[in-house]
Amino acid sequence: LVGNSDEYLLRAVQQSLSETALTWYIQTQLEQPVNSWTQFKQLFIHRFRTPEKIESLRGRLRSLWQ
Repeated sequence: LVGNSDEYLLRAVQQSLSETALTWYIQTQLEQPVNSWTQFKQLFIHRFRTPEKIESLRGRLRSLWQ
């Protein structure tokens, strides 16, 4: 990767986000700029990993084992 890989990853992820996630990212950057990939991952998971999503993924995993 060219340059700082965190900068590259943050630019790449920003271009791939849409709708709610993109709005969240823009708002986050205005309020508390994200400067590292690790920080972005932590904030993103905290915001979008809901108990319902976790249970849904567990159900999908269970169905794969059956």
